[in-house]
Amino acid sequence: MPEDSILENDIPLQARKDKYDAACKSVLAHKVILAWILKYCTAEFAECSIEDIMDRYIEGTPEVAKAVVHRSKKTKALLIDGTNTEDSSVAEGVVTFDVKFLAHAPLNDELIKLIINVEAQNNSSPGYPLVKRALYYCGRMLSMQYGREFVKSHYELIKKVYSIWICPNPSAGNENSIVKYAVQKDVVLGSSTEVQANYDLLNVVMVNLGSEDQQAAGSLLKLLTVLFASQKTLEEKKYIISNEFDIKMNSDMAQEVDEMCNLSDGVYEAGKAAGEAVGMAKGEARVYRETALKMLRKQKALVEIMEFTNLSQEEIFALAKENGLEVVLS
Repeated sequence: MPEDSILENDIPLQARKDKYDAACKSVLAHKVILAWILKYCTAEFAECSIEDIMDRYIEGTPEVAKAVVHRSKKTKALLIDGTNTEDSSVAEGVVTFDVKFLAHAPLNDELIKLIINVEAQNNSSPGYPLVKRALYYCGRMLSMQYGREFVKSHYELIKKVYSIWICPNPSAGNENSIVKYAVQKDVVLGSSTEVQANYDLLNVVMVNLGSEDQQAAGSLLKLLTVLFASQKTLEEKKYIISNEFDIKMNSDMAQEVDEMCNLSDGVYEAGKAAGEAVGMAKGEARVYRETALKMLRKQKALVEIMEFTNLSQEEIFALAKENGLEVVLS
């Protein structure tokens, strides 16, 4: 296959995945879904009602694939896909937060400002520890506050951040779990009067979905599994979330959920999980290696190659070694 045609031939698969990802993000961005996530994934909203979180505490309209995480040094276009409005394509060399928004949590008769990021992550084994990426996202949300939330040395104005990851296909052993990672104080010697609010500034939450029959009725895991991980029809999903969760789908949400249902059959991960089309999987694996090789020759960054091809870091380094190429780390 000629090198110049490798990425062109891979566009249909990538376009399907991009559309599926976009539909997932749009569903996630609905305030009622975010309210459920905040109530069961954050300490600040645990005692609030879904209605209050949705109507009083989530500020404005959540941003979907707009806020930039980082830009790669090399941004020359490899792929131009007019159907993809997300900036995280290889063409742009830009990675964006899936959903990012502000929320004001009630605390001691006051409202404290939080910065929230919610990610939909279908691939829980992308070749690097996913929790490290989530922590990096928290770090970026902290550093990006300079010039916005505070200036000069006014670090007391830094706002707490959350990065919450929804994983429909978690690694074995992680199914049906919600795991939190946070900064904690460990007094090695003596005593400390430092208050928690001064160091409890970043939280990562991994929401690992699984089998519905192992989930409690009316739970966050059940809601997200029905929406994102089950093979139910649109009407079945509408019935469950209406009767178990008292969520009425408006026309926009119904259209986005329907699009997810239709696209999921064409997404590579779904086919792989169902054990379908072994020959196609082998062909796609070959195309991914060829794509990675082309990107290596174009000196694209390691993270871009991993995101675009689903190859692990070890596989990319081995491919580079086989072909006498160097891996660009950033």
